[in-house]
Amino acid sequence: MTVAAATTGAVLAGLVALGSARRWLAGERARRRLPKRASMRPLPLPQPVAQAFRRAGLAEDAERLAAVWVAALVTALLLSTVTPSGRILFAVGLAGGPLALVLAAGRHEHRRTAQLPEALDAIAAGLRGGLALPAAIAGAAT
Repeated sequence: MTVAAATTGAVLAGLVALGSARRWLAGERARRRLPKRASMRPLPLPQPVAQAFRRAGLAEDAERLAAVWVAALVTALLLSTVTPSGRILFAVGLAGGPLALVLAAGRHEHRRTAQLPEALDAIAAGLRGGLALPAAIAGAAT
């Protein structure tokens, strides 16, 4: 039962973290117009991690999301020295971040697959309307 509770907690924590990250990104995208400081740029991600963010449709914010996840893990690790529940929080955060990324990748792939028939219909409508193939594809992309 403990493993099931921990797994459920990890999944819920990952989903909550993903929702929080999306809200945070909305504000972050608005702040992108401000000039960036060179000292504030995060280190580049390892290739497999960057690919996982790409599959989830979060490639443009991958470095910031990874930095937030690491900061949350460090905070939970510090809490684990004080309280026993901090250890649980750390374990949930450690498993929840990658699990949320895998779930987001599945949702992103599902959304792209669901949009394919609509895109093909839009291209066909453009071709029937007399557009050239590149113009029909560009029209469907919008």
